[in-house]
Amino acid sequence: INKVFPNTPADQGGLREGDVILQIGSQVVKTSDEARRLIDMASINEELPIVVLRGDRQHTVTVQPIDMAGRLKQMRKERERRMMQDELRFQ
Repeated sequence: INKVFPNTPADQGGLREGDVILQIGSQVVKTSDEARRLIDMASINEELPIVVLRGDRQHTVTVQPIDMAGRLKQMRKERERRMMQDELRFQ
């Protein structure tokens, strides 16, 4: 895992940057593309166990996928609001 964004299901579930995903649900993961596909196919709001290698130990975390479309809209609005505030401040 290269990046875990704050306040996302990955963050809330306990995934960390540097974790290596070994298994999602009952499926062994061999590539990052396979991990993305399995996460994309996961049921919204249902717990999804993920086995990771962290350092030299395996850990199981539970992530609850959400529909990110609404979250992305909210993030865009917040970014636009901050940009407008910055513009007003520098005028």
